[in-house]
Amino acid sequence: MTAAKQKNNVYDLEQAPSLKSWGEPAELPKEDVIVECGWGRLLFAHTFRDSKTIAETLQDEKEGTRDLALYIRDPQVVIAKAPQDLFIDPSFTFRLTLDQYEPLKEKTGTFSIRLLNADDDIESINRIYQTRHMVPINPEFLQDQKKRPVY
Repeated sequence: MTAAKQKNNVYDLEQAPSLKSWGEPAELPKEDVIVECGWGRLLFAHTFRDSKTIAETLQDEKEGTRDLALYIRDPQVVIAKAPQDLFIDPSFTFRLTLDQYEPLKEKTGTFSIRLLNADDDIESINRIYQTRHMVPINPEFLQDQKKRPVY
């Protein structure tokens, strides 16, 4: 079982350490977790020891990429470390428990979430990113990810 408590095979996301901004931070198995995503890095801020380290890591963003931090315990404190360089995105993040995710067999609405088909999807992903003025993903990165096991 992960840090989030499990109820009837469904995780209680309100108990996840990344969603709880009060009390002592949960003990986590790894520190300073960063995932390269092809368009930049994704920092799992709840695994960092302090706000200063999160701010400094975000400021090390490579030219032509975009780094994001998720699950920041005190975002206003991180921003205060470098207010001219950092900002808070006001949107919500859609959260899936990916280790248990299985695509629906039938479509139920206007879109569905499915696993990436790197060969077919790279051009479409980058077209969407570019129309929204986002950093495009490196096609070689997706090809390398395709070779890795999901979990």
